[in-house]
Amino acid sequence: GNAIGDVGAMALGEMLQHNDSLRILDISSCSIGNEGGAAIGSGLSLNATLQTLNLDKNSLGSGSNYVLFSEGVSSNKALKTLHLSGNGISDEESSDSSTWGDAVATALSSNTFLQYLDLSNNALSEGSIIDAVAAHTSITTANLSDNDFESISIETQLKLAGRMTTLDMDLSFNALSSPPLGRLADSTNLRNYLTLLASEKTAVTRIRLM
Repeated sequence: GNAIGDVGAMALGEMLQHNDSLRILDISSCSIGNEGGAAIGSGLSLNATLQTLNLDKNSLGSGSNYVLFSEGVSSNKALKTLHLSGNGISDEESSDSSTWGDAVATALSSNTFLQYLDLSNNALSEGSIIDAVAAHTSITTANLSDNDFESISIETQLKLAGRMTTLDMDLSFNALSSPPLGRLADSTNLRNYLTLLASEKTAVTRIRLM
């Protein structure tokens, strides 16, 4: 990467608003912070051709100005691949009680074109991102490894189980525990649930159904 920082990212954001030919933009490891991420988001909101955006190993999560980035991803209809690994994105609440995680989840709920999402090596801990991925209709690969997730609701796990043939999701290196099926333990859910557990990259040592 090059240390273009927020100033360079602002110039790129302006360019994206008017460019109609660029398909891939790799600005990983470019010292881009929160303000630069907002500028890139503004560019995405008006861009109709960019298909791959790599922002790995920057510092987008260093501030709470995430609305413009979220809105850009939300409204974009061309982007298929989004890399946000190693950006310090977390679920720490800002002054209005919103979070980076919630902002990205909201963007995913509106964007029905994204196919690949990498949010690995961040500090996400709440389930809104996982819920959004489970409910998404076009994402086929989601990397959420190496975050701070500790649990996933059983309803979301069953959604993930139902999407196992169409979704490759990596949740490794999270301290996850599985809640019981409880009242949802009918034969179909049980089969899907056990299939999901069997797909885990780390060994399952205890299963509690009720």
